[in-house]
Formats: sequence, structure tokens, C-alpha cells
Amino acid sequence: MKKRLLLQRMLLVLLLGGCLFMAGAMEGQADSESGVRARGDDPDFATEVLCCYKDGQKIYGEIYMPEGEGPFPLAIVGHGLGGSHRDVARYARDLHDLGIAVYVFDFCGGGKNVKSDGDTRDMSLFTEIDDMEAVLDQALTWSFVDRSQIILAGGSQGGEVAAIVAARHPDMIAGLVMLFPAFVTRDYVKLIFDSPDQAPEEFNLMGWITIGKRFVEDIWDYNSLEEIGSYEGPVLLLQGDSDIMVPTASSDRVARCYKNIDYRVIAGGGHGFLGDSYGTALEYMKEYFAKKYHGISD
Repeated sequence: MKKRLLLQRMLLVLLLGGCLFMAGAMEGQADSESGVRARGDDPDFATEVLCCYKDGQKIYGEIYMPEGEGPFPLAIVGHGLGGSHRDVARYARDLHDLGIAVYVFDFCGGGKNVKSDGDTRDMSLFTEIDDMEAVLDQALTWSFVDRSQIILAGGSQGGEVAAIVAARHPDMIAGLVMLFPAFVTRDYVKLIFDSPDQAPEEFNLMGWITIGKRFVEDIWDYNSLEEIGSYEGPVLLLQGDSDIMVPTASSDRVARCYKNIDYRVIAGGGHGFLGDSYGTALEYMKEYFAKKYHGISD
């Protein structure tokens, strides 16, 4: 009993750390959407609002277009639990300079400040997989996209989602990039509940995000590590050695699932790369894209 209470307290510390990270990541957000062409949520870059749809639900997204004429390689980037497309916009802004089109989007019900349809109480790992698959399907119809060079990427839970979608659609995906991927969520949930039946219809995580029973039910018996290794394309996995939410041991296990992986542990990196660790992560990402995809240079 004492051990269980200790583990639950550790979980609360981890979740609080996530709250603090998300609060910083969403600072300066904007909520206006003005037509097809808009500055959106990036004050320094004019992005094009480009929405996708799934079962009648709108998936809000913004595309960062490089200069020149396409078709361009496309990176589809998913955010973490409780976050939004704003959290990954900086990667889009920096990577588009490499000649890559970058699409950032909000998972349906993915957080309190998303612009996509849906409720956080109906969101789960599986609904986010469906969202990214819907984006992928519609991206294949965009005239500016080189369909042979579509890369999936994501941070935290978005990284796990990207890995699963890549495994399910390997012929469509030219590469996979994961940033501090949260393959530990199921472990944390099982510290709180003894069975999915114990989960209430809705519950709040430290004032951070209200999720529903479905979130617990969907992941209880699902082990994504048993699936992701079927993707054999080039993988980049970046993990911080100071991450209090996703321990390095978790990403070690993820890395062992792949045969074609570049796995880098970034000194001082937390759950969300900031400062020097962001610069290091960006350099690794630029190196990965320049090396793996024809026509992309520094």
C-alpha cells in the first residue's frame, strides 16, 4: 500500500511538471482564424490555415510553406497531451527553411486550447491515431506535396501517435521523428487505477486537462511497443536526459524496437526542449532531413 501511494505521488509530480511545460509552451497564444491566409498563432510567419476532416469533425491545422516551387517533402507534426499546434510551431518555422513543407495541427479534443472540434473527455490515444491518419490521407491530395517524401513527427504523446501511424502505413511514410515520445502513459494510468472499470466517466489531471474513461479503456490492454517496430524506414528519436515525465529508460526501450534508428540523448534536455537543448535537437533534425531526403540541404 505504501509503495502504491509513493508511486501515485511520483505520478502527480510528473503531471505537474507537464503542466508547467505546457503553460510555458502556450504562452502568447492567439485565437483568431481569418480566412484561408492568416498569420495564425505565429507572430513572425504568415501561415496558411488548412483544415482536415474526420467523421464530420474539423481538424484545425496550419501549413508552413518553403520558398520556391513544389512539390515539397512534407512533415506532419503532432503535439503532446493537453497541448496544441502552437507547441510545435517553432519546429515548423525552423525546418521550413530546409525546403520542407511542415503541417502542424490540433488533435480533436487534444487540449483546452485546440481549435479542432471535439472534447477532451472523448479523446484517447486511438482517436489521435485516427486524426493523424485523416491528415495523412488528405495530405496525399495536396498538390504541393511530394507524396514519396512524407515524414511523420511528434512530441510526447504525439510522438507515440506518429510511431503507430507510421507502422500502420509504412509504404506512405518516408521517415519518422519522435521527440521525447510518451510511451509511458499506460504505465502511469495503471498507477492510478487497478482496472479500467475504476476510472470515472471523467476526471481532471491536476487542473491541466479533463479526460474521460475512454482514455483509460483504450490503452489499458494495448502495448504500442509490440506494433511500432514493423516500420522499417529511417527513424530519429531525440530524448532529454533530464526529462521528468519520460525517463530515458522508456526511450531506450522504444529505440530497441527499430532496426534503422538514429537515437540521440540530449544533455540537459527536459520534456520539451528549451534553450541549448532545443538548438541541439534542431541540429540533429536538420542533419537527419539533409541526410535522408533528396533535395534537402542545409
